[in-house]
Amino acid sequence: MLVRDGRIAAVGPVRDVAPPASEPVERIDARGGIIAPGFVDLQVNGAAGVLFTDDPTSQAIDTMAAALPQFGCTSFLPTLLSCPDDVTHRALAAAPKASTGLTAGAQALGVHMEGPFLAPDRAGAHDRRLLRPPSTADLDRWLDVSHSALRLLTLAPELPGASEVIREAVRRGVTVAVGHTAATYDDTARAADLGASMVTHLFNATGGLTARGPGAVGAALDLDALSAGIIADGIHLHPATVRVVVKAKGPERTVLVTDAMPPVGAASHEFSLLGRPVTVRDGACRLDDGTLAGSTLTMDRALRNVVEWTGLPLHDALGMATLLPARLIGADARKGSLEVGKDADLVVLDRDLRVRLTLVGGRVVFRSPNVPAGQRS
Repeated sequence: MLVRDGRIAAVGPVRDVAPPASEPVERIDARGGIIAPGFVDLQVNGAAGVLFTDDPTSQAIDTMAAALPQFGCTSFLPTLLSCPDDVTHRALAAAPKASTGLTAGAQALGVHMEGPFLAPDRAGAHDRRLLRPPSTADLDRWLDVSHSALRLLTLAPELPGASEVIREAVRRGVTVAVGHTAATYDDTARAADLGASMVTHLFNATGGLTARGPGAVGAALDLDALSAGIIADGIHLHPATVRVVVKAKGPERTVLVTDAMPPVGAASHEFSLLGRPVTVRDGACRLDDGTLAGSTLTMDRALRNVVEWTGLPLHDALGMATLLPARLIGADARKGSLEVGKDADLVVLDRDLRVRLTLVGGRVVFRSPNVPAGQRS
């Protein structure tokens, strides 16, 4: 693979991609590893000890971004949980100012707002007091403050006003996901008809599937218009549930997300979620009442889990962590696959699917200790 000016210039046998002898280059030997597109994570609440909702600043985004390449993640959406209006506005204003991807970290592609348009009885770890009905006036303000950096909005489609928000958000280029919802099958199908294209962490904080009430889960598994986001950590979903989703949706409509929290890339086992203590026990982040509050999952581990649990070919499993998430937020013209002209966001994996090397825009941003530096010539 030949990289020029941060983009993929050629892919193929060495004899076909080698630059002229007179051109100075850095040669990186993948040493028998697997060269794959960098992972794209649509749901990163926090990492490296910071939580975006508690620290809604560009510096927090940069801190998160610096920690993610060690797990193969080259692009992400910092995710904002339901919070007071002033925090929302600060977070959305911070996103365009983040410098991620320019020097030493993953690139923030915008913000994922998970709330506050959520169903109170499906709030999960969200503070019910901060939830409210969907409003196009709120959406207008958010888009204005964020300079259109709002890329993904999770909402409950059964709430009053949701249809109008879905229609307007999609019209203005925001991807809409169904989540934290008690929606019926028909509610969810209507949302898909209006342009919703994803379900956030399927099965978690979502009404269950029953014989005569398929609900949002049944709709997600049934409707081709909806891709299913899954947290494949063995805690949020049993491995058999992951297999069921992949069999129903296929890898082309199943997207891996982490729902990562501050302990990812840090040694901490406790953090605060808007003043509520969260403790990590056996890899699970839980509030005092036992409610799951995000995860410690990383994208490389999610990939390994899915390959092990489902037996999918690596090529198909990789698409769930790369091209599909990029496509869902309209970033696939630049991200998600090893094609000429796309950003040189790459990860080199060993045969056990552990990260050896990560590049963002052609720059090495992570190198495992046993991988030698490239040779310049």
